[in-house]
Amino acid sequence: MGGHIYRLKIVEVIEDGLTPRGNQKFSFILNAGEKVGTKGETLIKIVLSNDGGMLSAYPTK
Repeated sequence: MGGHIYRLKIVEVIEDGLTPRGNQKFSFILNAGEKVGTKGETLIKIVLSNDGGMLSAYPTK
Protein backbone atom coordinates (compact mmCIF):
# COMPACT_ATOMS: atom_id res chain seq x y z
CA MET A 1 0.00 0.00 0.00
CA GLY A 2 1.60 3.20 -1.17
CA GLY A 3 0.83 6.52 0.35
CA HIS A 4 1.99 10.05 0.69
CA ILE A 5 3.28 11.78 3.76
CA TYR A 6 2.58 15.49 3.63
CA ARG A 7 4.27 18.11 5.75
CA LEU A 8 1.62 20.79 5.91
CA LYS A 9 2.41 24.21 7.34
CA ILE A 10 -0.24 26.24 9.16
CA VAL A 11 -0.56 29.59 7.40
CA GLU A 12 -3.47 31.04 9.37
CA VAL A 13 -6.00 30.16 12.08
CA ILE A 14 -9.30 32.07 12.01
CA GLU A 15 -11.93 32.15 14.75
CA ASP A 16 -15.02 31.69 12.59
CA GLY A 17 -18.08 32.24 14.77
CA LEU A 18 -20.50 29.56 15.95
CA THR A 19 -21.98 26.42 14.43
CA PRO A 20 -25.78 26.04 14.33
CA ARG A 21 -25.45 24.01 17.56
CA GLY A 22 -23.61 26.87 19.28
CA ASN A 23 -20.10 25.39 19.19
CA GLN A 24 -17.15 27.64 18.37
CA LYS A 25 -15.65 26.94 14.93
CA PHE A 26 -12.20 27.62 13.55
CA SER A 27 -10.76 27.70 10.03
CA PHE A 28 -7.23 26.48 9.48
CA ILE A 29 -5.40 27.43 6.28
CA LEU A 30 -2.63 24.94 5.51
CA ASN A 31 0.09 25.18 2.87
CA ALA A 32 0.56 21.79 1.21
CA GLY A 33 3.71 22.88 -0.62
CA GLU A 34 2.41 21.40 -3.88
CA LYS A 35 -0.72 21.41 -6.01
CA VAL A 36 -3.69 19.83 -4.24
CA GLY A 37 -6.62 21.15 -6.26
CA THR A 38 -7.77 20.84 -9.85
CA LYS A 39 -7.18 24.57 -10.43
CA GLY A 40 -3.62 24.60 -9.09
CA GLU A 41 -4.47 25.40 -5.48
CA THR A 42 -1.68 24.81 -2.96
CA LEU A 43 -3.63 25.72 0.19
CA ILE A 44 -6.17 23.63 2.09
CA LYS A 45 -8.89 25.15 4.26
CA ILE A 46 -10.14 22.93 7.09
CA VAL A 47 -13.07 24.04 9.27
CA LEU A 48 -13.30 22.39 12.71
CA SER A 49 -15.62 22.91 15.65
CA ASN A 50 -14.38 22.97 19.23
CA ASP A 51 -16.20 19.69 19.95
CA GLY A 52 -13.83 17.94 17.53
CA GLY A 53 -16.10 17.80 14.48
CA MET A 54 -14.73 18.45 11.01
CA LEU A 55 -17.23 20.64 9.21
CA SER A 56 -15.49 21.12 5.87
CA ALA A 57 -12.19 20.74 4.02
CA TYR A 58 -11.32 21.90 0.51
CA PRO A 59 -8.47 23.31 -1.59
CA THR A 60 -8.26 27.09 -1.80
CA LYS A 61 -5.97 29.81 -3.16
